Amino acid sequence: MKRAFTLIELLTVISIVVALAAVTFAVFGPVKRAAQGSVCANNMRQLHVGYELYRHDWDTVGAYTGSASAMGYPAGNVYNIDDPQPEWRFMVGTYDTWKCPHPKRFGHDYWPGYFPVMGHFSRIDSDGSMLAPWLERIGGRLPVVSDINHNDASISLHDRWVSKRVLYVTLDGSFVSKSTKGVWNFFPHLDFYDLDLR
Repeated sequence: MKRAFTLIELLTVISIVVALAAVTFAVFGPVKRAAQGSVCANNMRQLHVGYELYRHDWDTVGAYTGSASAMGYPAGNVYNIDDPQPEWRFMVGTYDTWKCPHPKRFGHDYWPGYFPVMGHFSRIDSDGSMLAPWLERIGGRLPVVSDINHNDASISLHDRWVSKRVLYVTLDGSFVSKSTKGVWNFFPHLDFYDLDLR
């Protein structure tokens, strides 16, 4: 006669499966985050190469001037993901290059992709009289494109005392991952004035 499984046996099997799943998630979670960081590094390097090609073609820093919201883009600009027909579909083959694969943040301080940091600096002084000396001092270490999406959603970007992680590509093409404390502005990017670039 065929004997059915007892309740204890079923619960034992279920608990083993749950334990294995927990171990698997614990092991592969960091691997997944590291892979997403690699994707971001590649995306930001591609954006940097595009900026540099533009800059050298036009012998200017024109690709960096202005901020994300004040670069003269029309409605539906490259940063407007809510627009059903954004302009960037005409500018790039795939918009995945502009988006971080690890966005966990939502609300007013949520930025789903990368921030053009040099644009943030150049909007301070449109003629470059303040930007140029700063660039000369910082040189190739100036952050060009940044990504703050690799922070836990529970971390407040405005908490001065909590360490936050930022990934960025510098003017010389280097990729940097740094953790720093300080207040991040309404725009969810690191205030690079507070970041030690030495």
